[in-house]
Amino acid sequence: MDSPAKVAIVGSGMSGLIAALELEQRGFSPTLYESSAQVGGRLSSDVYGNFFLDHGFQVLLTHYAELKRYALLDALELHLFKPGALIFEQQQPHKIGDAFRDLSFLPSTLFSSVATLSDKLTLISEQKRLARCSAEAIFGQEREQTTLEYLSERYSDRFIELFFKPFYSGIFLESALRTSYKHFEFVFHHFALGHAALVKKGIQRLPELLSARLSRTELVFNHSFKGSEVDAFDAVIQTYAPSTERQSFNSCTNLYFEIEEADAALLKSLTHTIGLIPQSAYVNNLHVLEVGRQRLLSATLVGQTEMSYAELEYATRQELLDRCGIAVGKAVKTYVIKRALPSQAPMKSAAAVRQEGKLFYAGDYTLYPSLNAAMQSGRSAAEAVVTNLL
Repeated sequence: MDSPAKVAIVGSGMSGLIAALELEQRGFSPTLYESSAQVGGRLSSDVYGNFFLDHGFQVLLTHYAELKRYALLDALELHLFKPGALIFEQQQPHKIGDAFRDLSFLPSTLFSSVATLSDKLTLISEQKRLARCSAEAIFGQEREQTTLEYLSERYSDRFIELFFKPFYSGIFLESALRTSYKHFEFVFHHFALGHAALVKKGIQRLPELLSARLSRTELVFNHSFKGSEVDAFDAVIQTYAPSTERQSFNSCTNLYFEIEEADAALLKSLTHTIGLIPQSAYVNNLHVLEVGRQRLLSATLVGQTEMSYAELEYATRQELLDRCGIAVGKAVKTYVIKRALPSQAPMKSAAAVRQEGKLFYAGDYTLYPSLNAAMQSGRSAAEAVVTNLL
């Protein structure tokens, strides 16, 4: 049954698009306002020749429940990473990973000096434990602890410094691992059961696929929705925090380079495995994009920097050469992303939708920093609007 109610959605990121889709399925015809010229919010990509360059290291976790709920994985062409990492120590890459899922990691992981035997046994035990946990159980734990405190109780300092810090800094986009251990366990759970993947045609394909499914929603681009416009609607879903509250973000810089010289086998490995540079002054992680015989290197720097693009590119070049033995050439693209990931969230698997009069709030900052949470919060906000208006 069609609803005559007027509903606005402010922001066309994943939470806003999911909210629009859910409202349409319930007979509503919402208006979606976007301040830029395209859908996607923080999920954005550019085209460079045959390559799709994401703004930031935009990795999908294929076990995310919300991606499955909306059958998005079936519509995407994915590049799956192997379940492990290449850790660069004094130009020597140490290959370590989940040998139960990929036997190619068995010899290198078994004899790796990156982790002690106790570290390896603990990692296996924790993987099995967290694979059995639900998101509700993980986020429902009462104690509060940082990820670093949590890891320090379980693993050696060397393993934390060489593996966990560079790996999870790239996920949380903060190098001190102050992020709640609940988020760490949630991510670990999904790594244990699925894959990390890149969208071959760019992460922006996700919001584009969702917007293509909308048939009753009016999309209004280049429009900054104002508070004075709320009264024209019966309900408004806002996908960012209230203006009275300061929403803080973790930041990063993402650089893409042409490759001049490097070991061919190493470059091939970096197309399938994420590279980590422990205790790095600049580069946190790297990987290689490959299209046919063409290759580009992507490097991610965690945190905010005051350096110019030229300074960033020079520092990254030097570190890639000194720490990884990779000589890169032309800097193709440099993205400084100041609002990459919410740094504050309640770390809940579900929460009552916040409502203030006609305003309903959605976004991953209301649950936990994640694509999955953004989608989940958009659906919850739409359901709350429907309940309120019926």
